[in-house]
Amino acid sequence: MNPVKIDILEGIPFRLERDLGQRLPNAVDRVRRRLRTGLPLLSESQGAFTLRNVVGTIDIDGRHQLVIEPKTEPSDDWIAAVLDLMFDSSRIEISAERTAGERVSPPKLLDALAGIYSARLSQALRRDGPLVLLERRRKVLGTLRGRLNVTQWIKGVATTPHLFPVEVDLLETDNDFSQAMAAAAVLLAGETSSPLVRSRLMQIRNALRPGAADTAIYPPGVLNRHLPTQWNAYEPAWSVAKSVLKRVDLLGSAGTHRGVEVAIEPWPLLEELLRRCLVAAASMAQKQGRNLNALEKKHHPILLPSDPKWKKRNVEPDGLLAESGKVIASFEAKYSASFVSGAGPPREHVFQALATAAAVGAEVSVLVYPEAFDPVRWSVIGFNGKPHSMVAVGLGMFSYRKRSGELSRAKVLIDAIS
Repeated sequence: MNPVKIDILEGIPFRLERDLGQRLPNAVDRVRRRLRTGLPLLSESQGAFTLRNVVGTIDIDGRHQLVIEPKTEPSDDWIAAVLDLMFDSSRIEISAERTAGERVSPPKLLDALAGIYSARLSQALRRDGPLVLLERRRKVLGTLRGRLNVTQWIKGVATTPHLFPVEVDLLETDNDFSQAMAAAAVLLAGETSSPLVRSRLMQIRNALRPGAADTAIYPPGVLNRHLPTQWNAYEPAWSVAKSVLKRVDLLGSAGTHRGVEVAIEPWPLLEELLRRCLVAAASMAQKQGRNLNALEKKHHPILLPSDPKWKKRNVEPDGLLAESGKVIASFEAKYSASFVSGAGPPREHVFQALATAAAVGAEVSVLVYPEAFDPVRWSVIGFNGKPHSMVAVGLGMFSYRKRSGELSRAKVLIDAIS
């Protein structure tokens, strides 16, 4: 039985029935531990709950599932934006990767992932067939084939001289990668609301591992491995499988099935968007004859203790732009709606941004927010001119699309620091 979906908006208070409300804190705490985040996700006031710093799905009790969407503009395709930022490969086109004949209503995140995964995996199978790897297996055979384990054979030669413990190299379709991709297919098939996509994913599962058992158990370490280069056709599908499997939580503390959770922290996506836009900004400026470069993230010392028993303190800008080797702007990404809804950046945002800019000698300090709004500029008093200005910029994260999205935002960043 599919869980009941409860749609809510990130940052907007909502209410639950009493028993669900009592279970919600434990469910959110489980997700928080799995995400390994120190950010607060759940707050409660006068019987109403608010979820922040997370979008996607959270399973409450195996029968009820929260579906958390960001607060966006009506024209935003937030799911496409999130998936474009999650995956480094080709641009995500949800409508194009849906099965023909599908309903046109806006998909949920898991529906979108299921459709994308189905389309990408089908394409790889049509092109290259099942993913086959040469793997070394230990077997006991009645004929000598492969490399004989002499020590093991001698131990049993008195009673079973006709059995040979050997290591053989076999071409296997049922390997670590195909098991993981089949597992992702089964998970998404169980969550999609589309019967067509569900049917196709189950067919794909069988095609990936012909003749193998229905249950696919994969070693977790495979999610950190790269596909062999001869199977590059599977890379787009593998990127989806890894993302899904790394984010799901199948078993609760009592060992009961909970269904698929795909909980996503938006703040790393904002940092990724900023990174892409800074690279695009540097490229755009270079074409105009400027020697502008986006620098890699790293720690910069801000406090050095006189006594080694104390820790030194560092800052790590979310982005830096340098011209002719000189840092001209530092960037801090803040996944927060408080700028638009309030009177300006919160004090802690201002202090962090100015301290970071001063530590790296930047002339301009830039605060980056996920909403879309025109840049706002302030003159900075003190700091000996470094920085001399602070700018707040809205990148419109949830309307972003890969490739075209970087260019328009890159121009905004260049104008902001000019």
